[in-house]
Amino acid sequence: MKLPRKDKQNYTFHVLLKKLSKNQIGINHESLSFLKEYPAQKTWNTTSIDYLHYFGLSAATARVTYSDRGIKKGLLYEIESYPVLSKKWYGYVNFSVSSKSDFFQNYGSKVSLYHTLNKGIEIEAGFRYLNFDEDSFFTSIGGLSLYKGNYYINLRTFIGPEIDSKFIQNYQLNTRYYLKNAEDYVFIKLGTGIAPDQSSQVSSIASYSDYNSYYTNLGIHKWIGNYNLQVALGYLFEELPNNKTGNQINTNLGCRYRF
Repeated sequence: MKLPRKDKQNYTFHVLLKKLSKNQIGINHESLSFLKEYPAQKTWNTTSIDYLHYFGLSAATARVTYSDRGIKKGLLYEIESYPVLSKKWYGYVNFSVSSKSDFFQNYGSKVSLYHTLNKGIEIEAGFRYLNFDEDSFFTSIGGLSLYKGNYYINLRTFIGPEIDSKFIQNYQLNTRYYLKNAEDYVFIKLGTGIAPDQSSQVSSIASYSDYNSYYTNLGIHKWIGNYNLQVALGYLFEELPNNKTGNQINTNLGCRYRF
């Protein structure tokens, strides 16, 4: 995968940094607030803690996520990896299991394969599988990314599962503007529909399969020495039953330390 800056010295520095700092620990907190259209809903709070280790340029992560949704609570356990297969191929693999919560999947798997073409173009193909008590969902993924100067532009689509003879669809536009290196950037995400990677909202797939939703999310990802800070703010608009509409505000704060 090409870096957004054609700076070989900068790239070499970050490769060496990964060899010297093989470990990271991180904590992330997300709050999902429902506006007045949801009078019965309390704020959902989700906190995750993870440990990451580099094996060469590949990375593996173990993560525990706790979510409090008022009267419902749950734990999700995940193991994921980004194996680098060659100069032009790498992958993403995730396996998850929950504590039998009402909203997290009982178990699931996520797989994507990425291939870098010439001129900073990258393609993605993969799937997501989530198993719940009453049903299981399979989603296909396709993506196209472009690295141009300091910009990363990504188009992504999730198709499936099929519910009541209708395919759930999610379309995303993800953009990053890199700062002084490939690790620091500001980002914005625009999308429609609910994707299986949105763990704070994925339980809505079956409940609101016939309704549209639109969202945006923006933030910054910044390293200061061995510490990383991520701050993001998001907004979601969705259609509800009985010709109603709903609005949600999402805030996200994360911190990492590498050693």
